Amino acid sequence: MRGDLAPETAAEAPPDAVSADLPADEPTGVSPPRGWLARLRDGLTGTGGADRRLAALDAAVQSNPNAPANYLLRAELYAQLGEDALALADFERAQALADSALAADRWGLINQALRDRAAIGAVEAARRLARRGDQPGAPAGADE
Repeated sequence: MRGDLAPETAAEAPPDAVSADLPADEPTGVSPPRGWLARLRDGLTGTGGADRRLAALDAAVQSNPNAPANYLLRAELYAQLGEDALALADFERAQALADSALAADRWGLINQALRDRAAIGAVEAARRLARRGDQPGAPAGADE
């Protein structure tokens, strides 16, 4: 047993340690191959602004379309950007995926938390859409 806890090789290193060696300011259009967890981390940390975070979350959704967290995080970013219709769709998708996972899971604390967070986000996004009259099927200015 070694005295330090640092991994000896990159293969033994956790994914974050390996991807942390990548340059922070990559040239536009040139990206080293990265896993969905690294792309998700980029989306979470806000690296590179909203466009880059959205691209990272889009890639995470595409790489793992059955993970409710991917949709939830993208929905929250959409909500921050004022894209409430897109946010609502992703909140609802996150909720449905978390419900399915919760039904199949014995210990569903994470899925329950994701589901609850998505439900709250969906209500808030729907409320903003209704207030603006952007809700599908609602006449413009109905709540004004």
